[in-house]
Amino acid sequence: MDKIADVNILVVDDEQELRDLVCEYLEKKGFQTSRASSGNSAIELMKEAKVDVIISDVRMADGTGVELLSYVKSNKSEIPFFFMTGFSEISEERLLSNGASALFVKPIDRKQIYTTICKHLKLEDA
Repeated sequence: MDKIADVNILVVDDEQELRDLVCEYLEKKGFQTSRASSGNSAIELMKEAKVDVIISDVRMADGTGVELLSYVKSNKSEIPFFFMTGFSEISEERLLSNGASALFVKPIDRKQIYTTICKHLKLEDA
């Protein structure tokens, strides 16, 4: 990916306000975004739309972030996957060893998300 405008980030969280906040910030930075409220709805969306990066909550009803990560790694393993969570019974080390790229702790630092994604994708804007 050469430019931020070419990158579509899927934000998955059951809290609409947080999902919208993260998406609006990333859109202001030039990314395209998609939104899903659960792991299962994210999987359905991924069947229809191009997704380059995923940012997902860990704990959600109707498909957890861990289940979504498992789906991504078994079907589209090249997609960078970032978790965000306020509380998880699963350790950061385990999430990373299962294939996550990073873990962001709530309350979310939007600038940290932006910078981390840019560095991970080797985009110049960061």
